[in-house]
Amino acid sequence: AWRPYVVLRHRLGSDPAEDVQVLTEPDERFWLGVGTSRDERWVLFGANLFYAFAYDTEYAMVDRDDDARLGLRTSALTLGRFDVAAVVASYGVMLAVLLALGLSLEYAWPYFLGLAVVIPLLGHATWHLYRKVVTS
Repeated sequence: AWRPYVVLRHRLGSDPAEDVQVLTEPDERFWLGVGTSRDERWVLFGANLFYAFAYDTEYAMVDRDDDARLGLRTSALTLGRFDVAAVVASYGVMLAVLLALGLSLEYAWPYFLGLAVVIPLLGHATWHLYRKVVTS
């Protein structure tokens, strides 16, 4: 029976005989296909990964001494003196992704108002975190 089982890479304007095989599915029970997704759920999931990393690192920074004593390898211990920079960068990537998502999907103004409220809150929390780390 006919089924799609191979993915070929084709360069526009070239002879199809020159196509390069990229992937093959030998098992006849499966079909092979290639597609794209513009589903915003994946973008939101990615943005949330950056938020979760930053949030977890902030809490790991507070418990750094106890974690070191217990032999745990947290993100704060792994990042060392770059922990605050990693938190700020993670929040920045998260906000940039959310802003790009809102612009590309043409979200309404309440979405951007929410981002405008969150940005100073994250900045304020990160500033206090930075001051605590610098003074201790």
